[in-house]
Amino acid sequence: MQTMTDYFLGGNTARGFYSLYDSFCPPRGGMFLWVIKGGPGCGKSTFMKTIAAAAEEAGLVAERVRCSGDPHSLDAVCVPAWNVGYVDGTAPHVLDVPYPAAAGAYLDLGQFYDIAAVRAKLSLIVSLNSAYRSRYREAYALLAAEAAPEESEPWQQHAIPRFARAITCEGLYDLTPAKAERLPARELAARAEASVLLGRRLIDLRSALHPARSEGFFLPDSGACCRVGDTAAEAQLTEICERVCPILAQAKALHDELEALYNPHVDFAGVHALAEEHIARLKK
Repeated sequence: MQTMTDYFLGGNTARGFYSLYDSFCPPRGGMFLWVIKGGPGCGKSTFMKTIAAAAEEAGLVAERVRCSGDPHSLDAVCVPAWNVGYVDGTAPHVLDVPYPAAAGAYLDLGQFYDIAAVRAKLSLIVSLNSAYRSRYREAYALLAAEAAPEESEPWQQHAIPRFARAITCEGLYDLTPAKAERLPARELAARAEASVLLGRRLIDLRSALHPARSEGFFLPDSGACCRVGDTAAEAQLTEICERVCPILAQAKALHDELEALYNPHVDFAGVHALAEEHIARLKK
């Protein structure tokens, strides 16, 4: 059995920010989900990268969920062998624990802020937040102009939704598994439907621009991957990225400034110690 080790669960799309986070680490099968709370620069991504690295050092598979705002940052990590997942539960993908203690719990990284020091910077934090959100409104207005009817295929109801590609501050970021076979849309749908009828586990790769549509699928049992070969759709996506991605890059720069305000007032030794505490429990 193979898996996609890197993917997105959120996308900057023609429907605004589109979340697939509800499909992450469902409680069935014994998975336990830690929902991380905490603001900018408090070490959420670093914490999850530490968990993923420890799993891989132990010879295990770690699934990394990239952030569509910054594809080098993590929004979630899942270690199936440890039956555990960690996810950033703050905006724009606000999450709550559905079954507290039974299948998940909250993890507050905001505890590592020096609150008195951060409060002194309130006016600048408010200003940067306002500018940051303004850039996203501008980007989403441009993306919304590309809105079109989004018809899903029946087979998608039986598949696990993921984004292999996302419109990001670095352009169209592609995590599609290597050697993906390009197929006409009808043939791709026929193969996906046949896989569902055979009872095979299927990952539905959603369109980066029109998130209800599928642009391909991945079969974990074989590692096979297929994607729609639509040159017109790809040209449209390239064109919209040329207009939107520079605005997302401006938003990313503002977010970096925001994190830089918080970083000096975060106890990162405490964040690291908490990550090591979790790792020690998971390895038992």
